[in-house]
Amino acid sequence: MDKFVQSIDRMDNRIKTLERNTREDYKRLLIMEIMEDNLPIEERLKAGEKYVSEGWNGAIKVKYEYLKKKYENELKQEEY
Repeated sequence: MDKFVQSIDRMDNRIKTLERNTREDYKRLLIMEIMEDNLPIEERLKAGEKYVSEGWNGAIKVKYEYLKKKYENELKQEEY
């Protein structure tokens, strides 16, 4: 029975590691999308929304907020 419990514990640890790595990969992907100047700004903003909704902060969140303001200003100027 001990071997069975140990095996489950190892699998649990592996799953946690995979989940942590997947989350980190997802974060990196969103960062790359936000920072990629060649992507349409709408796509960059979608990535920024996802980034912020995950609770991540820092310089990337500031960049997203900047892009959002810039986009809003561009839309206002188009209205006139």
